[in-house]
Amino acid sequence: QRKQFEKMQAVQAELKADEEKLAATVGRLRRKMDESTRALSAAESKRERLKQELVRATAECVEHLKAKEQCTAEIHEATARAAALREEKLRRACGGGAAS
Repeated sequence: QRKQFEKMQAVQAELKADEEKLAATVGRLRRKMDESTRALSAAESKRERLKQELVRATAECVEHLKAKEQCTAEIHEATARAAALREEKLRRACGGGAAS
């Protein structure tokens, strides 16, 4: 009976050691999971901020593209008017009006 008691105590000690190892492992993994959770939260916040920034930047690009197209059209119009005026002045200077 004493041997059986000692055997039970040995098993109990082994089980206690196993429980302690498990508790240490679980504790370490929980800390790691907490770190991962915080990092994930920070990354998600950053992603949302960047998505909003992308929307603003896209809208800004559209505005600048419209302004560029407007300027191009105005330059084309001004150049065409200047060319027509130059041509008219040269015709008049050379005496070649529409009636010649």
